Amino acid sequence: SNLYQKGVYAVRNQSTQQSSYLYLLTVLHVAHLIGGLISLLVVLVKTIKGKYSSTNFLGVQVSITYWHFLGGLWIYLFLFLKFIIV
Repeated sequence: SNLYQKGVYAVRNQSTQQSSYLYLLTVLHVAHLIGGLISLLVVLVKTIKGKYSSTNFLGVQVSITYWHFLGGLWIYLFLFLKFIIV
C-alpha cells in the first residue's frame, strides 16, 4: 500500500493494486510449478538410475509432499479468490 501510494507498480504505470497482486500470484505459481517439475525430473532420473529402494526413497517422499502442498494451496487460493468479498 505504501509502494502504491509512492507510485511503484508491479505491472506497469497506472496499474491497480489488484493487477499487481494477480501478477504476483502468477509469478509465484510459475516459480512453484518450475520447482515441482525440477523435483519430478530429479526423482525420475534417480529412479531410472536405480537410486531408490524400499528403504531409501526420501526424494520420492519429498516430491510427493511438495506436490500435495501445491494441490492444497491451489484449493485454498481458489476458494479464497472465489469467495472474497470486495
